[in-house]
Amino acid sequence: MQNIQQIELVLLAIPNNQGNHYAFEQLKIHGYKGKVAAIAEYPDQVDQFLELGADAAFNIYREAGSGFATHVCDTLKPEFTKNSA
Repeated sequence: MQNIQQIELVLLAIPNNQGNHYAFEQLKIHGYKGKVAAIAEYPDQVDQFLELGADAAFNIYREAGSGFATHVCDTLKPEFTKNSA
């Protein structure tokens, strides 16, 4: 890897947890010192990335759901009313 130290942030977003782990290990082997963030499918995978030294790790489904809800609310601006039963 040429000029790897010029890279400040790597986002590991391979849709396969093993692929992200492999890429992360390769960065470490090549002496990468910048920040690393990774996506994961399950909470235990998030914990694994953080234990391995990732600076941030996110559950893709949780983040996607939250982002979708925010986008819908921002776009459609629904008015929620208290349901009186």
